[in-house]
Amino acid sequence: MSIFVEYVIVDNIVMNYIILRLMELTIGIRFKRICKVVVCVIGSALALIMPIIMQYKIIVFLYKIFSSIIMVLCIKKHKKIKGFLVYYLMFFAYTFFVGGVCLGLIQLLGIDYTMSSVVMYEFDFPFGVFGIILILILKVMSKVIGVVKSKISTSNFIKKISLTTESNTLQVVGFIDTGNKVNYNGDGVSIISINAFLRLYKDIELSDILIGNTMSDKIKSIEYIDISGIGVAKKYLSFVLDCIEFDGRKYLSQRFALTWKDLGEYEVVLHSKFLGGNYEKVNS
Repeated sequence: MSIFVEYVIVDNIVMNYIILRLMELTIGIRFKRICKVVVCVIGSALALIMPIIMQYKIIVFLYKIFSSIIMVLCIKKHKKIKGFLVYYLMFFAYTFFVGGVCLGLIQLLGIDYTMSSVVMYEFDFPFGVFGIILILILKVMSKVIGVVKSKISTSNFIKKISLTTESNTLQVVGFIDTGNKVNYNGDGVSIISINAFLRLYKDIELSDILIGNTMSDKIKSIEYIDISGIGVAKKYLSFVLDCIEFDGRKYLSQRFALTWKDLGEYEVVLHSKFLGGNYEKVNS
């Protein structure tokens, strides 16, 4: 039976990658990418020698033990022999599992093969191609599922919000942030972007904010407060809006803090107090 070097390389790289991913999923940690590359390359290189020595069963047995030890040592540093043995046994177990699955598929597809310490088969292209396709499909599906789940989980927190002052009303897209726990004098503080702020207070110039001019005649209850996590400056201009409205509810006298930081697709990040409808509200 003819053996193609490129088949051996592709098959072993794919199989070793699958084995390492199974180990990662079992342990719950990620191996370094360079370590995975090294293990896959070494595994393929060692597999190329198998057809040469497979008539010597004792040598094949010792060779498999030796090669697997080298590969496990390349996965990560092991401070204790116990840790190494856990990885070693896991590597062996998943090697038999993945090899058994591949052999089962070969038989299922009716591909001619022979087995003498190593499986050899006759096919038009590497069997590992199936593994590559499967890996790509699973990666794409996991990404799609992750995006869909993210959209579903966050859609309930995205709101069309109406902001109202004595002289103006502004419609914006906001987000109720479960992580926003900013408080001032016992009241929750929401965040508003500089662009939305200037559209809401049309009679205020950007220069007034930059040089710290008093704007108490135009904005209610101005206070400069400390907030961590939304920018570089230590003090942030905060103020009270007459009313905000979303989901058919009106909330009066709400404190906001102004940020220069880009809030992405949102212009307002609401305080977590608005979750669950357990905050004081005034129905329209």
